[in-house]
Amino acid sequence: MSSSMIDAPSGDLVAVTLDTDFKYASKALWVGASGDVAVVTKSGQTITIPGVAAGTILPIRVMQVKTTGTTVTSPTTNIIALL
Repeated sequence: MSSSMIDAPSGDLVAVTLDTDFKYASKALWVGASGDVAVVTKSGQTITIPGVAAGTILPIRVMQVKTTGTTVTSPTTNIIALL
């Protein structure tokens, strides 16, 4: 992916299905409820981001949001991937 594509605004929004790989790495995640968010980064690292506030946009490139470690209420409706 060229750097101009990475810097461009999101072209698609996808409701997150936990433990399912995205076709492409996200540009960011929107988190609509507070809690922890466990992700697999584009480089393959699994990490939990603790204490994310409701309404936060996490500008991170991830391939997956994990069930284990994610404590956001109703994550399938409260976490949106910006692709």
